[in-house]
Amino acid sequence: MLRACANKGIAFDDRGDAKEIRRNLGTEPLPDKDRLLAYMSSREPTAVAPGLCFDHLNGKTSIGAMTVYADDAFFWDNAIIFYFDKYNLELDPAFVDHVLEQ
Repeated sequence: MLRACANKGIAFDDRGDAKEIRRNLGTEPLPDKDRLLAYMSSREPTAVAPGLCFDHLNGKTSIGAMTVYADDAFFWDNAIIFYFDKYNLELDPAFVDHVLEQ
C-alpha cells in the first residue's frame, strides 16, 4: 500500500479555506529541498484529471491539471510539489528519508 508523502495533506474545509495548508507550512526550506523537488518532479504521472488547480493561498496562480505521481512506496500530486516548492509544505519525514536513500 502506498503512503501519501505530505505529513497531513492539503485538505480544505467546506468553504474551500486552506487552513490545513497554512498549518502545515514550514518556516525554513529543507536542506535537501532541490533534491526532493527533482525526485518528485522526475516521476511519470500515474493519473491526470481534467481541469485546473489553483493556489488556495493566493487564489490566483494556476498549479495546472491535477496530476498524481508515485514510486514504490509513496504517492503525491502536483499540488504537493507546488506547495512544497513555493511555501515549504512539510513532507512526511519517512518520505524525505525514502527519497534521500535513493
